Amino acid sequence: MERATFMEAWRTRTRQGVFVTVSAAPGSAAARIENFVIGGAAYTTGGYPDIDDLFRQQAQERDRKKREVILHQIQRLMYDRVMFGGIFEPATPARDRSAGRRARRRPEQSAVLHVTLGGHAAEEAVAINVVGGISMAIQLDHVIVPSRHRVASAKLLADLLGVPWEEARGEFTPVYVNDSLTLDFADREQFQRSHLCFRVSDGDFEAIFGRIQGAGLAYRSRPRGENDMLINRRLGGKNVYWEDADGHLWEILTVSYARSDSPVAV
Repeated sequence: MERATFMEAWRTRTRQGVFVTVSAAPGSAAARIENFVIGGAAYTTGGYPDIDDLFRQQAQERDRKKREVILHQIQRLMYDRVMFGGIFEPATPARDRSAGRRARRRPEQSAVLHVTLGGHAAEEAVAINVVGGISMAIQLDHVIVPSRHRVASAKLLADLLGVPWEEARGEFTPVYVNDSLTLDFADREQFQRSHLCFRVSDGDFEAIFGRIQGAGLAYRSRPRGENDMLINRRLGGKNVYWEDADGHLWEILTVSYARSDSPVAV
């Protein structure tokens, strides 16, 4: 099927099933959401009324910062509901003309191949980086932390880590762990308990551990077992565990046991 025929069949919804497509459409986040996310758009099947309402709200908002906040909220909802799953992201090196024709600089994104999941489980979405031997910088951006006490749990964690937080940003209570990582506490009634670990410097470990003690929290030296109120020093560093009111297990350590070759936090 030729591209024009395929795109028309997709737009008119005469083709059914899961489509694997390459999207390299130019434009802003709002332009892409308008075409690929909201209900009734040219290349969507179904949708979510709350996302549609948020999109109309941002379209009428004249304040740029407020529009940005609404668009970020839409993107978080898309992520949380697994509306799209990344398959692979190819990158091509671009020439640096200022340093000669043969010089190259960091790879730039050329296209993203995605499959529309339509609410399928997150486990069905996979991601493979295809970069032709070029190293790509990947950072964890945010994690959804389910909670029955999202504000209290977020505040406690932020206070222990000594980092900023907000009581509400959309449907989340975010904790800003560092410049790139946000923990979004979200109201949930049923969920599985999680284990999240932070690698910190010796100085930060002592400061956080002091706050744990000051808050009167029980802690332990191992992920399972009774709260022995001890620090684990078996790898030459230090690590300690504690649980919050939702049963999530939190950990801080100074030497990684998951990756022995990782650099020391400073």
